[in-house]
Amino acid sequence: MDNNLLTEVCVSRIRQNVPELKALALSRKGLRDLDCCYIAQALKTNVFLQKLDLSDNALTDESALFLADMLLQNTALTHLDISGNPMTSAGGGAFIKALQTNASLVRLGCEGGMLGPAAEERILYWLELNMRPPDLKQFLPAVQRNAADVDILDLSGPNTQALVYDDAAAMMVADAMEVNTHVRTLILDHNFKTDSRVIPVLQALERNSTITSIGLRNDHVGPDGARALAQLLQQNDTLTEVNLMDNEIGDAGARALLEALEHNNLCRSLPLAGNDINDVLLRKIDAALTLNTQPNELKQVLPMIMANDASLLELRLCGASSGTVGNTVTKRPEDLKSYYNNLSALLLADALRSNTFVRVLDLRDNFIGPEGAKALAELLQINDFLATVNLKDNFVRDEGARALVIALERNDSVVELDLSGNGLSSKMETELKNAITLNRVPTKLKKLLPRLRANDETLTEISFADQALACVPPAPPKLQNLDDLCAELLFQVLQANTNLTTLNLSFQDFTDRGVRFLAGILHVNQALTSLNLYQNQAITDVGIDALIAALNANDVLTELDCSGANKVTLPALKALEAAVLMNRYPLALKRAIPLIRANAPTLRRLDLRPPVEDTPRAKRATLDDSACAVLASALRSNVYITALDLSGCGITSYGVQHIADYLRECAVLHSLDLSDNCITQDGAQFLTKALHKNATLQELRLRGNGLEEHGGKQLEALLRVNGTLRVLDTGGCGIHAKLQRRITLLIEMNAHAALVKNAL
Repeated sequence: MDNNLLTEVCVSRIRQNVPELKALALSRKGLRDLDCCYIAQALKTNVFLQKLDLSDNALTDESALFLADMLLQNTALTHLDISGNPMTSAGGGAFIKALQTNASLVRLGCEGGMLGPAAEERILYWLELNMRPPDLKQFLPAVQRNAADVDILDLSGPNTQALVYDDAAAMMVADAMEVNTHVRTLILDHNFKTDSRVIPVLQALERNSTITSIGLRNDHVGPDGARALAQLLQQNDTLTEVNLMDNEIGDAGARALLEALEHNNLCRSLPLAGNDINDVLLRKIDAALTLNTQPNELKQVLPMIMANDASLLELRLCGASSGTVGNTVTKRPEDLKSYYNNLSALLLADALRSNTFVRVLDLRDNFIGPEGAKALAELLQINDFLATVNLKDNFVRDEGARALVIALERNDSVVELDLSGNGLSSKMETELKNAITLNRVPTKLKKLLPRLRANDETLTEISFADQALACVPPAPPKLQNLDDLCAELLFQVLQANTNLTTLNLSFQDFTDRGVRFLAGILHVNQALTSLNLYQNQAITDVGIDALIAALNANDVLTELDCSGANKVTLPALKALEAAVLMNRYPLALKRAIPLIRANAPTLRRLDLRPPVEDTPRAKRATLDDSACAVLASALRSNVYITALDLSGCGITSYGVQHIADYLRECAVLHSLDLSDNCITQDGAQFLTKALHKNATLQELRLRGNGLEEHGGKQLEALLRVNGTLRVLDTGGCGIHAKLQRRITLLIEMNAHAALVKNAL
């Protein structure tokens, strides 16, 4: 059959799309380029012919162009043999270009080097791709030439075609990814069916510095594949996400991954469902991944915190600020891994729960927010070792600050808490300041302040002397001893307190400023009876003067020790002792002494009888010997008092001696009532001796005293020489009736003589 007829027959059958026509052998038929043109044109629409043999004909590069053009449209032809034809590398170039689009041709016979070695190598490359899944051919060339627009390589399945990723395909992917610098995401889900295909890819990625995400779901990775991935995680410094679900890696593979994560700081997502891993390992891996979402410094320092490393005293984890605008720190969202967030705060809080060495926690310029602040607040309720916490510029807001304020009520160690730059309201700032102020004072005082404010009935005595003797000093600026700040706090709670009676503040650090606050307490508090300020070295005369002024308004404090203060002069101490002593005397005497000394003209009659009411002050309303001495001393310079009532004051014979000394010199007193005291015959002797020289006293009442007979005789003897006394009441003094009548007669005689004298 001649060539023309043969060509016509073949072209006709090809155009008819005969299903039975699967192969067509036209070898050694003397076909020329025109014949090839007709055949190629017919094959463009044929969907059944799979094999075409055109070997050993007279086809040139022109025929190569016809066939290449046909391959751009034909999707059925799988085998094409053109060997033995006078084609050159130019024809090879046409086939290379066509095979980049054609996905069906898997064999192109061109033996003998007719197309040139380079062209044949490239043709072989594309034919191999046509034997692999279509998506590999779609993406791999771009990956291999490092195309900048390909940053995702998705080779996932399940593949519905017969072609699957075999070992050769896996190696092609591995080789391409090893040198690629643009693909960031590689998805191999469901297609790499064995670990032998996955492992080469993972090993190649060890040298890749761009990849950030790998999908390996349901790829039968197994323990060995997991180990290869673990090795990758230790070598690669860009990978952040790996999907390893449904891969049967088991506990062995999981342990390898866990060990790798100890050295990896970037991988944050590693789904492991469907891998038959025990819960303990899963939790550990999840914890490691959580750490990888945090700044690297946190991952490094957490083990030291949990190990209670004694060398770790300060945690300074400040955020990486990108710059400042005025006083405001600006932070770039893309750099958030450089900052600590609410999860960071939670991790730190958990680690610090049992730590006993860290004193400083500095998290300024981060993003912990209200939730992070709440996590730290829970920590502060159980940790008593942190002293300084800096949360400046952390978006804490009032919500987070409120949690911290509440926590400080139970925390005694934090003395510095910086929440500036957190958008707090003025009210919250005040609450925070007050809470920190309380934490700076000794713990004992902090715990007592609420009870004092609540006027606890059981709290009647407090001593801080033991506080000053504590062996282990707190971390500065936590106070060991009470200072002026503590005095101010005591001033706030004790003004209205009615139960505390004894306050020991010895060996503390009060200055004059603090003493002024304590003096302020004495101005209004009417319960405190004992105040000990022994060995407060910083107190001077200024502070003593404030206490003396307060005692002028205070009537209940009877014990006040300010000795041991080196800067206080002796005169100041004596003046204070005198003021305290005055508070031990009856209130009437204390109030009267200034008036007596001031020689007030309006004070003519001085009544110092005890009050009727049953009060603590009333119970000590008697005049002891020293009180009588003070009274007598004051009266010596007074020229207006003419009547003095000291009845029922518990005056003894020794006390009345001071009164008698006053009478010896007095020239104004007309009436003296000493009824119902404790004066005996000795006291009567003191009085009679004084009245031998007194020429003004006209009335003396001694009823109810124990003068007895001897005392009565002394009074009788006095009346025989003293003509001034007109009234002398000695009833109930144990004097015999006969003697009493003689005394009465002498008094009547004095009274009569006075009447006569007045009449004249």
